[in-house]
Amino acid sequence: MNGSSLQLKYAPYYLLPLIFFLVGPYSVTDSTMWIAWGRLIIEQGTLYAKDTYSILETRPLIFSSWLPSLLYYAVDKCCGLRALMHFHHLLIFPLMGIIYKFTPIEYFTQRKRWIPYFVWFGMVPAFSERPAFLALIPLVLFYNLFDSDCWTKKKILILSLLMILWANLHGTFILMPLMVLWRAVCDLIGGEKKNVAKTFALAFWFFLLGFINPFTYKNYQFVYETFVYSKERGITEWGSYQFFGHFPQLQLWIILWALTLFLLWERGKVHGLQKLLADPFIFLMLLGFTGFRSTMLPFFVFLNFLSRHSLIEAPDSSGSEAKLNYLPATIFLSVLTLAILPPFKKWTAKILPEERRPTYEKYAIFEIAKKINE
Repeated sequence: MNGSSLQLKYAPYYLLPLIFFLVGPYSVTDSTMWIAWGRLIIEQGTLYAKDTYSILETRPLIFSSWLPSLLYYAVDKCCGLRALMHFHHLLIFPLMGIIYKFTPIEYFTQRKRWIPYFVWFGMVPAFSERPAFLALIPLVLFYNLFDSDCWTKKKILILSLLMILWANLHGTFILMPLMVLWRAVCDLIGGEKKNVAKTFALAFWFFLLGFINPFTYKNYQFVYETFVYSKERGITEWGSYQFFGHFPQLQLWIILWALTLFLLWERGKVHGLQKLLADPFIFLMLLGFTGFRSTMLPFFVFLNFLSRHSLIEAPDSSGSEAKLNYLPATIFLSVLTLAILPPFKKWTAKILPEERRPTYEKYAIFEIAKKINE
């Protein structure tokens, strides 16, 4: 089989996530708010624009996503909201391209293909009409370029530029220095002294690079206040967990934990756990305890975590291969696939209590945009 036919064979692995994206509901506020923020920046002639339409107290706006706001406003102004939605959806291709580039082709064979399929379900809640989706691209790119055992000047330069870009895209930029710091602390505790000092220094360096934005240190303040105030105001994605209220994302995160712990147990019996626990993926898994919103992040690097450490067929203590049973996973994911289809959504809307019923108004976002832009 030649290279082109091989790529064609696995084309559905690029198309299926896009389909998952399109069958989900449009977020009814976020994109229109970003467009409006972009417009405010242009009309008021300052990045410290005053939020004139929010229910929050009107004050100079410290907003870490100023760059996507200008971009989304420009696309909407030139081409309209529908074109903006298409542009936003197509961003899934560079994201999935990075993930697949660092994922061996073996992960799409019969016994393993359920794993990327499972990962997509964990990604789906982040496939929303919000510019936060843009920040997932530097997250995945950083994870795959990160290797504290190989800090070349070229890699440090690339990651530094990535950090500066990320600090002007979204508040998740704070994850980059934190993930490097996690690796440094784990290496220090585990007795891996090679490059520990350099890793600590680079964590601090990336933290300083986060100041390169129009708001300097206030960008960090914005991230902190968003996290704290969102919890205080009871915003769902940062609030306390509701097992059935967050279906199926919370359940998928729990399954991801179970799968991760199983693989760590199998590999740890032979090779130890230090390298695995020091991986930034573990940090992202633990981050899920801070709020429902954070449970989505580890799914975007799980495939690359598996391939980096060759975990799918981890040898057990007897030397034989500990293979994951793919049949139950296939059945489970088949049922979950049916659950996302429109007929099932309409059915669940009828049988669930009113406060639990999902609302899927595909065109509400256009009506909100019209009101905000008046």
